[in-house]
Amino acid sequence: MDTLKYEILLNSIETGSISAAAEKMGYSQPGASHMINSLENELGLKLISRTKNGVKLTPTGKALLPYIKNVVSENNSLLQAASEMSGLLKGSLLIGSMDTISTAFLPEILGEFKKLYPNVEFDLKNGSYIDNEYWLLHKDVDCGFVMLPTAEELITLPVVHDRFVIVSGKNYRPDFANPNAVTKDELLKESIILIDGIDAYEISRIFSTEISKLKVSITTKNTLAFIKMIQNIPGIGILPSTLAEEFTSLLNIYEFKEKFDRTLALAYTNKKEASPITKKFIEFLEKRSCTECSQSKNVSRET
Repeated sequence: MDTLKYEILLNSIETGSISAAAEKMGYSQPGASHMINSLENELGLKLISRTKNGVKLTPTGKALLPYIKNVVSENNSLLQAASEMSGLLKGSLLIGSMDTISTAFLPEILGEFKKLYPNVEFDLKNGSYIDNEYWLLHKDVDCGFVMLPTAEELITLPVVHDRFVIVSGKNYRPDFANPNAVTKDELLKESIILIDGIDAYEISRIFSTEISKLKVSITTKNTLAFIKMIQNIPGIGILPSTLAEEFTSLLNIYEFKEKFDRTLALAYTNKKEASPITKKFIEFLEKRSCTECSQSKNVSRET
């Protein structure tokens, strides 16, 4: 089944632009627009409205969106199943991730998986923990990484357990009484650079009622930008230890007096209905033990 028209439509909705969707998929803007028009003509329905701010789903398009996603998903599963039966698993896997995971954890994992299945392609969709939960529940990704506890509807496989640490550039040393037991009161005196800002779940969890007292100087969503900022601007930042340890030559690392840890998990909605590649990826991660994760439970976070 040729689902190209459906894929162009979904990408246009995701990016908010037919031009961006066309560029992403390697087509011209007129060609992509023609395919969407053709799909609307076939269905006899208007699916999107074009405005100066981009494309938006019509009410009819919103009602049909789950079916359109299902058409693309089922077609991909069919192609993957056929390739697996031929002895050569190939296709793509869309993973919901976050910048810190994509930097510190996934490169090694995906490298090992590619050795087993060299014809599999990966597409990473980076967002926050909440973004990943939303994408998973709305079937916008095949699987994704979340921090436990998470939504009860999701099936989770704990894969990483680490802690949050404080970092500074090599040229700046905060006046901490004990670098291995830094208090929150000491941090409130420092200029802070944050990934995702004060609304990030881990920041609100660490500082709780003191969050309004933080002296936030810079906020960025990009890990590399964060590292460059910390290197060149006096101040401190907060990172997961697995990520901070990737940059020990560039950063000074300090420990919290009160420990703040986290467990990250691969999440999915239904393994039986997952595509062959998604199942293989889940099974691959199941074989990687995480002893510190074994006691983690998937309980919904309070909002």
